Amino acid sequence: MFHLYKIENLTWTKVRVTGDPPGPRSGAQSLVYKDSVYVFGGNAKKVSEYYNDLYKLDIATKKWYHHVDLFDI
Repeated sequence: MFHLYKIENLTWTKVRVTGDPPGPRSGAQSLVYKDSVYVFGGNAKKVSEYYNDLYKLDIATKKWYHHVDLFDI
C-alpha cells in the first residue's frame, strides 16, 4: 500500500500500485531520487529478521521493483 500526501490541502490519498512491493517492516530507510522512491532494509520485529534489500517505486508507472541494481540508479 502506498499513500500520497498532498501538501496543498494537507490530505493523504491511497495510490494503487503494481509490481513487487516491500513487505511490512520498521526501521527502513527511504528516499526520493529523480522519478523514483527507494526503500532499503528495515526489520521485522516479530522474528528479529533484518532486511538487506532494495525496492524501487517508479512514480510515473506506479510499479514496484525488487532487487534493484544499484548501478542503474
